Amino acid sequence: MNDLRRFVEAAARRAGRIARYNPVAASWIAPRHRREEALRKGIAMTQACTQFSVFLVNKPGILSQICDELAHSKINLIALTLMDSIEHGVFRFVAEDVVKSRAVLKRLNIPTTETEVLMAEMPNRPGALADLCARLNSNHVSIKYAYVTSGARGGRTIGIFKVDNLQKALKLIAPKKTALREKPDGRWNKSVSRR
Repeated sequence: MNDLRRFVEAAARRAGRIARYNPVAASWIAPRHRREEALRKGIAMTQACTQFSVFLVNKPGILSQICDELAHSKINLIALTLMDSIEHGVFRFVAEDVVKSRAVLKRLNIPTTETEVLMAEMPNRPGALADLCARLNSNHVSIKYAYVTSGARGGRTIGIFKVDNLQKALKLIAPKKTALREKPDGRWNKSVSRR
């Protein structure tokens, strides 16, 4: 338990440095006792976020053009997936800055849809995804699709889940009622209420 406490305290010290450089990442840092509880339970943080689905023609260079424009606008992608079919592909991603992403995609004039999805930070260990899926399944929340980043061994992993009932899923999975709301400027604002 002392190792866990030292790890959590070191993360709290780093949180101050994160806040200066990345306010979105800093908003993920919860109070110490909540982080310890969440680490024991497995899920560190959950939030509702905007996912962009970009419909791509199967031609060379289209994905490169979109990624270049996002990079030039200094937009960091949190998670992404790319699916293909014979006629077109679908590039789904969650970005740190929703408003800037929306502006870039509008400027490129590419067919795009926006969807509210669940983002969950989980430990990178066997069974973490199974635990989350079981919790949703036992409460009759259906997962329509998902994609998960793979963090470093022993580190954290971010999962993006399209569920049929987002608010219910947030209540089931969140270590506490935490919601990061999108501000008009595309940044996230944390609103917390106790259970």
